[in-house]
This record gives sequence, C-alpha cells and structure tokens, in this order.
Amino acid sequence: ECLCPKCSNPLRFKQYRRTSVVPAITGERLDVSAPLAVCPNGCPVAMNLLRRKMVLDADGRTPKLRELATLAGTVEPFEAAATDLLGTMAGISMSANGIHGICQEEAEYAATLLETGRLAQTRTLAKGEVLYVMADGCMVWVDDAWREVKLAVIFPSSSNAEVSFERRMTLERQVVCTLGSADDLGDLIEAAVMKWLPQGKDGAPIIRGKVVFLADGADWLRILAELRLPGAAILLDWYHMAEHVAKAANILFSNANEAERWRKDIENDMRVGEVHKALYKIHSCAKSAETSTAAREELLNLHGYLHKRRQHLRYAEARAKGLLIGSGPVESAANHVVQQRMKRAGMRWTKTVSYTHLRAHETVLD
Repeated sequence: ECLCPKCSNPLRFKQYRRTSVVPAITGERLDVSAPLAVCPNGCPVAMNLLRRKMVLDADGRTPKLRELATLAGTVEPFEAAATDLLGTMAGISMSANGIHGICQEEAEYAATLLETGRLAQTRTLAKGEVLYVMADGCMVWVDDAWREVKLAVIFPSSSNAEVSFERRMTLERQVVCTLGSADDLGDLIEAAVMKWLPQGKDGAPIIRGKVVFLADGADWLRILAELRLPGAAILLDWYHMAEHVAKAANILFSNANEAERWRKDIENDMRVGEVHKALYKIHSCAKSAETSTAAREELLNLHGYLHKRRQHLRYAEARAKGLLIGSGPVESAANHVVQQRMKRAGMRWTKTVSYTHLRAHETVLD
C-alpha cells in the first residue's frame, strides 16, 4: 500500500503506463507496463509503483546496475576502459558517457551527504578508545608537473579489527587529501579529528591520551602534528625506522647473515624500549676503526636521524597499550585512493575547477 506524500491517504490505481527498466542482468533497456497510482483526494500526485518498488533512477536504471557502473568507473578512470571492464566482468553494455554520468551523479550525491552531515558521521570516542591519524604524501602528474598529494587517514581504534591470526584490517576509515600546502592538510585533519574528541571542563577538545599520530620521519608531518594536534602521541612508523636500520646494516656488513643479526639486534632494542642502547650501538659502530668510510657516514646519518626523533620511538610503551606502531593504512590509502587511479600509463590530469570548489570535495569515505 502506497500513501500520498501530501495527505497520507492510500493511493488508488488509475492505469497501466509504459515504463523503461534497465536491469543489471543484461544492461539492456526493457519496455514494460507499470501501474500508475494517483491520490483519490485530488492531490497533484501520480506515482509509478514499479519505478518506486525497484528504486529506478530517471533513466530506468536499477540500483545494482548503478553500483556496478560506479565500481567500474572507479576502478578504471579511463571511460573506454570502464566500459570494457563492465562488459567483460558483468556482461553489461553501457556507453562511456553513461558510466561517466553515473559516477558524476554519485559523487555529487556523496558531496551533498557530506555537506548535510549524513555521511562521515562521527561520535565521541568511547572510554578506552583512541583516534589514529596517519599522514603521508605521494606524487601525481597534474597540470604538466609533478605535484604532491598530501593525505591523512583517520579512524578510531575500534575500527582496526583482527580478521585472522596476526592480521588486522581497518574496517572503516576517513581519508582527507589535498593538492595544497601542509597547512591545507592541517585544516582538513583538524576539522575531521575535533568531531571525535571529548571536551574538557573548559569546553576545549581533549587531545592528550586520545589521539595517536603515525607517519614517516618527514619534518613537515611532525610539525603539522605538533601544531594541529598538541598533546597527541607521535610515533615514527616502525617499518620506516626499520628500513633505515636495514640500509645501514647492509652497508656496514658485506656478509648478509651478519647484517641480519645486527639489524635484528637494533630492532629488538627498539621493540623493548631500550632506545638509548640502540643509539649507543649505532654510534659505537660508527666510531670503530674497522668501519669503512661509507659505513661510518651511513651510521652517523642513521644515529642523527633516530636521535632527533627519539621521543617518537616509544614502541614498547605503545605496544603495551595495544596501539598500532605502523602507518600501513595511510600507505594503502595513498596507493588505492590516489595512485591506483591517477598514475596509470598515459594519464594526464588537470584542475578544471576552482580551488575553493575542489576543497569542498576532498573527503573520501571508503
């Protein structure tokens, strides 16, 4: 039973009317007869019951067909490639313009949901929860030049679920990105993070003990965290640190087994919280008379790099609290949200909208 949206009385069947339906099974347009209902009280309402029941859009396409077309257009930004993908994987024939139009409509709808607060809804962190903020940058070719896309991934600790033995997955995350400056990324991060934080008695958001910032060792990321999220726990990504240690080990030792033992020794010190011991071992090796000039230079660089960031190497403390120490989710976002779509062979991108308009659509939910 369908009710009139104006007077709430049941609608009454009037006649059958020809209607086009484009299902996901074939992607081909079908002409069918559908019942048309009107309001018996004379309200200017006429409702096609088949279109309402199947939730068809203005062109008669079903939600499943739109979903498949959106997926094809997202995976394959080249319109012709998206058409081929949809045809090969689902047996559906749709023009490149059709796929592009659906993707554009979905993007505009998502932007409307964001602006009205119906998408990317946040809540105050629960007791014992923390909010992870992971930031990074990657290069894309825009306007005939390589430009850095700065991005961050934001999610509560409850979204990082264990899916199998020693494997975890981020089930829900918010990605913010910009082609602008570090300050622009800071604006986006601050706007997203503050919605999650509880407030103190003075009404200010509580950051200390609630936010964990993970990133590589870039100075601009550290400065961004200190300025925008004062009091947040800042951690140097474990794998980034380990990569620097492994590089020094391979230069220090010609024997692979000796390099592996030295690397593991340094990493173990880091893991159990004995950062000072790891730094001492690195410095001692650098000062050894048996160390080559190349290895000495690399070790001194490693020591300086880690010593400068020693306050961000609190892995033992973080692991004791059950916190993540690696920034894999933001690297995954950089690959899948940005690079997978924007760095295909032969691609050329340009900003054809104003910067203000672009900033309004910089939040990506997945």
